[in-house]
Amino acid sequence: MTIARRLGLGVSLGVLGSLAFTASGSAALCSNLDPSCSKTEAGCSNIPFAFTKCWTTSYGPARADVVVVPADVKPAVSTNSPNLLSCQGGEYALCAFSGPPNGLFGGQALPCTLNQHGRVANCTCQYYKSGAYFVDINAILNQGAYFQAVKQCGANGCGCLNITTGTASNTCPSAPPQQQATVCNYINSQSQGDPASSFYPKGQIISTFSFAMSPQEGGSYIFAASPTTCHGKYAGCMTAACKFSDGSSPSSHNNGDPIQCECPVYDGDYQVSASGQSCTIPSSNGNNYVWSASSTVVAPAASSSKK
Repeated sequence: MTIARRLGLGVSLGVLGSLAFTASGSAALCSNLDPSCSKTEAGCSNIPFAFTKCWTTSYGPARADVVVVPADVKPAVSTNSPNLLSCQGGEYALCAFSGPPNGLFGGQALPCTLNQHGRVANCTCQYYKSGAYFVDINAILNQGAYFQAVKQCGANGCGCLNITTGTASNTCPSAPPQQQATVCNYINSQSQGDPASSFYPKGQIISTFSFAMSPQEGGSYIFAASPTTCHGKYAGCMTAACKFSDGSSPSSHNNGDPIQCECPVYDGDYQVSASGQSCTIPSSNGNNYVWSASSTVVAPAASSSKK
């Protein structure tokens, strides 16, 4: 699948127009910046929109979809990291199994096609009306919303409800957080089309992560228990903008319906969510494909100094 102009993802959404910087990139750490929004009385928020170009972790920028697992947590998988903020109350797109032009495990085709410059991928993902979903705090592509989330939840996500809250893998302080991150509200409001309350000025739905396509929810997809680490280009679809190809309203769609997401591309280490898959997706019909993926890293163990 190519990025068809009728979808208008690169033109009408206008979200990733600033991706020309990806070839060289900016290695400035977000934590070293003093954003102007933080100096205002209201503080940082979703508006005015600016793409998150700084590196949200030392392992990569927001578009790399980095998830940092604490050193002492086993197994060292992304679902054991407090980086994944827990959200409820809205619609979302799920791109965890997007990549090849043919469907995985008997499911529908969910291809991720590189554009001609290799900086953006047009990924077919699945739409869901409701349910629990998760947002990687390191992959928030709205810069103001990112700085707001860090202030509210802490850089690791422990200050807000997250995927480890109430689980055995929880490494956050003993008093569990009760608040849902404000970034969840922006994502929930995206379908309302109001730039003042949504994640992007344009777009219908936001891509996040959930277990809706896993066996736990009755789906046919299988998460890799021990994912293989690959290296190369991949689509960082977390918090990417999505739109139905025919321009129809989300209210006319059902769970699992295909939706097109415009995902920034990063070149580095990543893991494929689906089990039993190779890192490289063969080209076909003149198209080059990449996995929608993320980069899970293990934080280095704290060093102890001898007295």
